[in-house]
Amino acid sequence: PEQALLAGSLTVPVSLDEPGTIQLHSRRGGLALAPVSPEVNVAPLVRKLRDAGFKARRYTDFRAMKWSKLLFNILGNAQSAILDLPPSHIFADSELFRYERAAFREATLVMERMRLAIVPLPGLPAPSLRRAMSLPPLLAQMLLEPQLGGARGNKMPSLWWDLSRGKGRTEASFLNGAVVDAGRRYDVPTPVNSVLWAILEKSTKLPSEWERYRRQPDRLKALLRTALTL
Repeated sequence: PEQALLAGSLTVPVSLDEPGTIQLHSRRGGLALAPVSPEVNVAPLVRKLRDAGFKARRYTDFRAMKWSKLLFNILGNAQSAILDLPPSHIFADSELFRYERAAFREATLVMERMRLAIVPLPGLPAPSLRRAMSLPPLLAQMLLEPQLGGARGNKMPSLWWDLSRGKGRTEASFLNGAVVDAGRRYDVPTPVNSVLWAILEKSTKLPSEWERYRRQPDRLKALLRTALTL
C-alpha cells in the first residue's frame, strides 16, 4: 500500500444496543496494535494510549494478533446465532460445547499450519484458553463453562445481531469463513466451521433457513454430528 498501515484489535467488551449507542460492559480489556507496514513504529502510539489510561500493547506480527482475537470472537457466536439461544446455553450443553471446542481447535490447527503464534491480548489470555480447550471435552467444559457462560451470559453475540436485523450479510466470512478459507489453503480440515459458516451464509439470504434452526438444537446437532464423522 502507498500509505503506512497498522492493525488494531479492541478487546474491551462492548455491545451495540442500537445504532449510535455503544455500551461498555467491562474495563477488563484494552487495545492491541501491530504494524502492517514494516516501517511503522507503533511504540509511540502505544505509549500515548497508556498515558491516556488505555491498556495498550504492541505486537510484532499483526496476523498472530488478529487470529488470536479471532479465537475469542468465534466462541459462543455462530451456534448461539443459528439457534437463537444465548451463549450460556451453548456452553452448558455438553454436545454443543463439544462443537464449540471442535471449531476452536480447527482454528488453532490452521494457525499452527500458518506458523502463527497464539498470543495473549489485553484481557484475553488466548494461550491459556488454547491449553484448556486441549483437554478432553468434558473436562474442558467443566473448567470453562463457568467462565465463558458467566462472561457472555444471556448477552447475544454479534452474529445473532446480524441475523436478527436482516442485514443480508454477517461478519461470519471474517470468523468461521476465515478459518475455512485458510484451512483450504493450508490443507487443514475444518468440518465444524464449514457447516456453521454455510448455515449462516444461507440464513442471511433466506430467512426461512434461519427458522429451520432457531430453537432447534437437535437439528443442528445432527448436522454437525454427521460432519464430524464424514
